Amino acid sequence: MFGAVVIGLGEKGETLEGYEGLAARRPWTAALMLVFLLSLTGIPPTAGFAAKFLVFSSALRAGHWALAVLGVLCSVVSAFFYLRVAVLMYMKPPRGEEPQAFPAPVMAVIVLAAAAVLLAGVLPEALTAPAVLAGLRQMY
Repeated sequence: MFGAVVIGLGEKGETLEGYEGLAARRPWTAALMLVFLLSLTGIPPTAGFAAKFLVFSSALRAGHWALAVLGVLCSVVSAFFYLRVAVLMYMKPPRGEEPQAFPAPVMAVIVLAAAAVLLAGVLPEALTAPAVLAGLRQMY
């Protein structure tokens, strides 16, 4: 849903400068974008953290220490890029004209997606258990 926010910003979402001061102009849009950025970075309590934790712990259990370390290092590098957008949104003054407001249905979908990202971070089994049960039913 990160992409939905970028597309919704239109031309402003095409460059990093377009995010400068977004929190001052559109605080809710910036907050939702921050949830998605934190999830991509792998910060708790988001789905991205739960996913990275499961992947890295599986690699460690399988004995692939080097792969797990490489994954963690790549996550640290990616955090720089994702959090740079957050800094621009919250720490820079607004530039240019105000971006258009999203249509209500688009904003509703983005809010629901952000709620799912947070729910999956707090209760990852709430979203994974139905899929696991469906897979087990197909096997047996």
